[in-house]
Amino acid sequence: DELLAEQKAAGANLDYNTIRHDMPLLHASVSEALRLRPPLIFLMRTAMTDLQIKDVVIPRTDTIFLSPVYSGLREEIFSKPTEAYDPYRFLAPRNEHEKHTHGWVGFGGGRHRCLGEQFAYVQIKTIWSYLLRNFELEAPSTLPVPNYEALVVGPKPPALVICRCALFPSLNRLLHTPSPPPPPHKLSPHTISIPSF
Repeated sequence: DELLAEQKAAGANLDYNTIRHDMPLLHASVSEALRLRPPLIFLMRTAMTDLQIKDVVIPRTDTIFLSPVYSGLREEIFSKPTEAYDPYRFLAPRNEHEKHTHGWVGFGGGRHRCLGEQFAYVQIKTIWSYLLRNFELEAPSTLPVPNYEALVVGPKPPALVICRCALFPSLNRLLHTPSPPPPPHKLSPHTISIPSF
């Protein structure tokens, strides 16, 4: 309900500034989804000099692996990290991801942080804004588990979502369901499969 209220408050026009600056809850929701289900299993870096971190010395040229999955589940950064999907942890006053300079590494960190991060947020928030404004979406009773067999993690098939829409009768053709379009303002459910990555 709060995401829908935020969409309504943002107005009918979806321009760049609206997407970038007027949807903090949607931004936090995407960040929380990335915290719980990061698309990359690990990030690799090469030590350019000998590094000492506490009592461990990492020799120059060694490869360092960083796990976004583990990073997002650290209790010293995130409160109750495995118990719930909670986008408010990314909003003031909590801002849990800011407790440590690299407390959350959904897009990496430091000098080699992903250059496409802001573009990715704009793209994802544009898609979700369209979906939230035009469809009612519901997860089936069982959510898909992550597919760690691919380099980029996605859901293991089948990844299903229940979709209700009264605005697009052509949706029936897309979903291969030969039912007639619903009457105006009445939503009919369809189950669609999300392609795996």
